[in-house]
Amino acid sequence: ALLAACGGGGGGSSAPAPTPAPPPAPAPASCSAQVLSFGSCSYNAPVLTSGGSASLTTTTTGYTGSATASCTNGTVTLTATAASCQKSGPTDADLAIQTQVPPLTYGVESPERLFFEHVNTQRAQFGFGLLAQNKALDRAAKAHTDYILERVMEGTGNDFTAFQAYLANPHIEIQGKSGFTGVSVADRTRVTGYTTFGGMSESGAIPIFGVSTEGKTVGASGAGLSAGMGLLASVYHLRAMMGPYREAGVGQTFGLGAAARGTGTVSPTYIVLAYGQYPQTANTLRSYPCQGSTNVEFSMGGEVPNPYVGTPLFGTAVGQPIYFPAPRSATRLQIESLSIEPINAPAGTVSYSLAAGTVHLVTQANDPHKRLKATDVFAVATTPMRRSTSYRVQGRVLIDSTAQNVDFTFATGIGFSNAAQDPKYEIPAPK
Repeated sequence: ALLAACGGGGGGSSAPAPTPAPPPAPAPASCSAQVLSFGSCSYNAPVLTSGGSASLTTTTTGYTGSATASCTNGTVTLTATAASCQKSGPTDADLAIQTQVPPLTYGVESPERLFFEHVNTQRAQFGFGLLAQNKALDRAAKAHTDYILERVMEGTGNDFTAFQAYLANPHIEIQGKSGFTGVSVADRTRVTGYTTFGGMSESGAIPIFGVSTEGKTVGASGAGLSAGMGLLASVYHLRAMMGPYREAGVGQTFGLGAAARGTGTVSPTYIVLAYGQYPQTANTLRSYPCQGSTNVEFSMGGEVPNPYVGTPLFGTAVGQPIYFPAPRSATRLQIESLSIEPINAPAGTVSYSLAAGTVHLVTQANDPHKRLKATDVFAVATTPMRRSTSYRVQGRVLIDSTAQNVDFTFATGIGFSNAAQDPKYEIPAPK
């Protein structure tokens, strides 16, 4: 006998298959409010809590801001604009000079520490405020110095085409090149996790040292010190190094045996400077160098970009630029008279003055690269000063419509290259 499976029996057609239940409708996007901090303001900003994806856009003009959020699950979009927030401007306390920062975490006598300490010492002495170390900015600086050394080592023999192309835009990286992490400094810092954007700058030097007659070359620490000192003997880089930033990071890539692909060193050393919500500024007249400055550079060589394009000083060595940034509340600074006189120096030591045409002013009006503001003035001796010599600076500046006299002394040093070649910073050159 046949057994009916599953208790079935009988004949005839089979029963129709049941209709499948329709899939559940997608849950609509749902938005709820959260507090979003933006600058000095807080907003009730709608954000996605379930379903789909969300985007948030913030805009500011001065100290006014607004936020807009959009939530969607592909079929339903909810958009809402948060209440705007406005503040008249930062207070003096918001902009106060930073006098204390956490200890640096760089190694003792490391190039990063020597660089950072030198810059912070100068900033503190002259009222520009201390910088705090930020490790995300450290990583961004280090990534860029890795990229630079890759460009130095491209090519063979004396072919430095790739490096020369890099020098045309030294703060830009080319996507697709080895070592690339981001086109701009802002791109590179985002990659390393830095998100507090207010103001940002990047400065760097590429110290190149050959081999001494004793068969030694400058090591990483000496190159770092050289970079920190040398960047202050400039116009645009000095302005950045003494700028209103609150935190910074330093990176170096040490290239032993990379100088001209020979046996010396080339060691790109860069600093990334930034501030978040507010800069640090002072409402008094300051300068670099200033009263009591010692070990100041006696000469400025090349700078990229060159601030003397279109002047007789282009392509020549000059003295250490003296930087005068206007007080915070001012809108313009001008120098009416200025002299730089050596003190107790040997006969024949050169004096400089604006009246004699031996002091050149770099201002917003004659800045060939349009980087300076009306509140920036640099006074530059038109020839290198004397090493290890004291100088007295006297003059008269006009801050908006108020005149103020300046009178201070500073002393030049032996120069950053010689300082870097201190025996304690030298290492044996590779054979």
